[in-house]
Order: sequence, then C-alpha cells, then structure tokens
Amino acid sequence: MRNALLLTLLLANILQAKAQTLKGTLTQHKGQTITLIGFNYYKALDLDKTVADSLGNFSLNYPKNYKGMGILKTQDNSSLVMLLKKSKTQITGTHLKDAASLQFINSKENNQFVTYAKTYTQGKQAYSAWRYLKPKYTNIETLKTEKKSTTNNRQRVRTFRASSCQCYKINTRKKLFTLVFTHANFGKRHARNHP
Repeated sequence: MRNALLLTLLLANILQAKAQTLKGTLTQHKGQTITLIGFNYYKALDLDKTVADSLGNFSLNYPKNYKGMGILKTQDNSSLVMLLKKSKTQITGTHLKDAASLQFINSKENNQFVTYAKTYTQGKQAYSAWRYLKPKYTNIETLKTEKKSTTNNRQRVRTFRASSCQCYKINTRKKLFTLVFTHANFGKRHARNHP
C-alpha cells in the first residue's frame, strides 16, 4: 500500500515536470469550466480542462514541448486567443471579454496583444463618436465654426488606426489565426469527403 502511494506520487511529479502551466484568476468566471485548446496541424485539441474555484483561480497544464497558439475558452462561451510558449504564464482579469482588465505575467507577446486590443477598441469608439458628431456640427449654426476641428480630429483618429504599428502586428496575427482555422476546416472537410 505504501509503495503504491509512493509510486503514484512519483509519477504525478514526473508528469508535472513534463508540463507547462497556465495559471490565472478571472473573477467573473468563478465556478466555470475553463478549457485550454491547442492545435496539432489541422486538428484542434483540448490540452487541459479545469473548473475555476470560488475566487476565479485556475491552473491548466499543457505539454512541455508545446509552443504555438492556444485558445482559452470558458463555460459561458467567452474565448481568448493567446500565444503559449513560456513555461509559467499567468493571466489575471475579470472576464475574457473585458480586454481592459486582462494582464499577463511572464508573457510580453500576450500583453502586447491585449494592449493593442485596448487601443483598437478606444480608437473605434473615438471614431464612432466623431462620426456621430459630424452631422450635429454641420446642422447646428453655433457649432459650424468647430466643424473643421472635428473633421481634423476624425481624420487623425482614422489615420492613427490605419498606420499603427500595432495594427500591423494584429493584422499579421489575425492572418495566422485565419490560416490555422482554414487548414483545420480543410482537414475536416477532406477527412469527411475522403474516408
């Protein structure tokens, strides 16, 4: 009995040493099932699955040699695409859909992605606000003098979004994700049509 217990503990330690860990705290996902999805060429596969505790803490393990894209998916169908490469990545925040609350520890690339998501969202909101205000500034006599300033600001926001270095990075990342999903879907269709 004692030998079996020691053997079990030894095996658990060996398996733990051969895994990378993603830990996190997502306070609005407490009690939810959280799944880490990875990719093997054309196939999406569940790397690990757990349930967040009452505070939203969770820990997921994935193979030590796995490096690449992953998707963190929660029970409420929220998801976050992320890069898995460091052995001890940690994520904190309130909800996966609230990019402003997300922060990664030990993952410069994922933090850059979150920073871009925040900047992009703010840019879209500013541009929408200027588009809303344009007719107001055109139709109200007292605001017509401000129209030129409004037009310049709207153009500046549009130019900033289009020329942003981060925009280039995110567009490249989007293309990579699209490529992965396109290949995965092609593999599924190919397997279905050629049994």
